[in-house]
Amino acid sequence: MIAAFLFAMMVTVRPPVVITHVNVVTMDLESTVLTDASVEIAGGKITRILRSGGPEPSAAKIVDGKGRWLMPGLIDSHIHYDEEVELTSYLRKGVTTVISLGDPPEQIARMPASLAKVASGELAGPRLYAAGLIISNGIKLTTAPETRAFVRAEKAAGRRLIKVYNDTSREVFDAAADEAHHLHMGVFGHMPRALDPQYVVSSGLDVLAHAEELFFSSLKGSGDVDLATLTPDWKPDLSTLDPVLQAMADHKVFLIPNLVASYHFVEQWVDPDPIFTSTEASLLTQDTIEGWRDHNYAHRTQVEKRMLREALKRPLLDLITWKAHQHGVVLLAGTDSPIPTNWPGESLHEELRLLVAVGLTNDEVLAAATRNAGDLIKSRLDPAACLGVVREGCEADLLLLAKDPRADIRNTETIEAIIAKGRWFTPAELVARERAMLQK
Repeated sequence: MIAAFLFAMMVTVRPPVVITHVNVVTMDLESTVLTDASVEIAGGKITRILRSGGPEPSAAKIVDGKGRWLMPGLIDSHIHYDEEVELTSYLRKGVTTVISLGDPPEQIARMPASLAKVASGELAGPRLYAAGLIISNGIKLTTAPETRAFVRAEKAAGRRLIKVYNDTSREVFDAAADEAHHLHMGVFGHMPRALDPQYVVSSGLDVLAHAEELFFSSLKGSGDVDLATLTPDWKPDLSTLDPVLQAMADHKVFLIPNLVASYHFVEQWVDPDPIFTSTEASLLTQDTIEGWRDHNYAHRTQVEKRMLREALKRPLLDLITWKAHQHGVVLLAGTDSPIPTNWPGESLHEELRLLVAVGLTNDEVLAAATRNAGDLIKSRLDPAACLGVVREGCEADLLLLAKDPRADIRNTETIEAIIAKGRWFTPAELVARERAMLQK
């Protein structure tokens, strides 16, 4: 009992830490950078930010941040909870918050134990918001009353959001969105195929989980049922995009482009071997790697037509993302990890680079993975949260970088330390934890 108590004290009571002489990328609306500043962390919060020339901070631990950059921890707004070791992988890559968009029953059953381990410090991982079963995928609902009952049960189980899928009917969508918003829950999802896209984004959807949902709905891109008829000269009617994107902006519907998924679909077909011999592959369970080998996109039926569809889809996803940004739709960074072969954590950095390649500035892309996601969480999931910015009173979820991420988006990977809920980690320490977990 005494040992357990002392362990609990170690992981819950931490003396103040001050990072001195650091460049702070606050990610506030003005994209402010505070040079030569000091940031005090205590009780899992950012307690003070002191400017150069002010009083010298005193704390139990002083970290010299000279020449380094401090920014908010990254937020992956679209994952699926799977293995515990993957939570540590996210954290190692600087992802301090994740949003899981629905899981099978076996993963849902394991999730509370993992969250308890993260809270106690036994497991190093990000904070996690999660949906349960996906409507019209994990659970089939047909009437408004049973849909409302399902949403109420999800709320009672501690869920902060629900997710709707392709085959959701209008009756179920309307009831789910209405009940979720009544209970202050977020509504994430695909674009129900039988519904008009403008109706969906105007009638309760909070977050569209993929840009490709607009490829299939607004642009009428080939689905699996008509894939055989797809030809290389297919061209969509792009005029259908603008009304939907404007409706998304007007109704404050967030968009997760999820460009990295399509990027990896093609990679699995073109050159799969390096994927499964990489360092990241050695940090996943053997079951996960074998599942990726046997069930990745290149193993699906009509694979040649699927690759043709990806070749046509990829530039359109870039265009959809750019046009959404031009319309004022708020973008979020998300990866759909760990679908094959979207590495937990690593794929978010790939997504950031792909978003820059679309035409967004480094600041805009950083916002998608920090401030924008923090705004989503506060407005739709957790009113008490203060994430995605470096600000007094907000959560101490931070990254200490060797280089300026605003100068080059690739610098988000120059991680020297990760601070999650005020706890300090180094990438090397987290790799050691991952390897130890895999050896159990």
